[in-house]
This record gives sequence, C-alpha cells and structure tokens, in this order.
Amino acid sequence: MIVRKAQMCCVTTSEYMRRCSLGKRVEAKFDVHAILELRQISLNIGLLRDAMRERPDFGDFDEEIFRLLATECIRAIQRLI
Repeated sequence: MIVRKAQMCCVTTSEYMRRCSLGKRVEAKFDVHAILELRQISLNIGLLRDAMRERPDFGDFDEEIFRLLATECIRAIQRLI
C-alpha cells in the first residue's frame, strides 16, 4: 500500500515515508480518477475482444483488424488529452 502511494506521487518509498513522518503534504502527480477510467476502458476493450471471439454471428474474428481498431481508439483518446 505504501509503495503504491509513493509511486502515485512519483517519489521513492523512503521519500514518501519521510514526508509523511514530517507531516508534509504528499500529492499525486497525476489524476488518479483519470487513470482508473483509462484502466476501465482497457478492460472493456478486452471484454469486447473476448465477446467477439466467442460469438459465431460476428463471423471470423481477425486479431489484426481488432488490433487496428483498438489502436485507433487509443489514438482518439490521446487526441482528447
């Protein structure tokens, strides 16, 4: 838990512990909620891939086409950032 919090603040574990023991404020260097949302998007893309593989009504599943579509989704997200 402590190591994870230190990583979120982009400091070493020892530096995080030092700041906490001195009562100094330690802030995350990125938006944790945004990272969690991006992780959820990644999970959803994986679930979509799995669903498309399992359903015969989608026809033959092509990994390369799906990879290209996922890459385009990532590029669209990057443009929004």
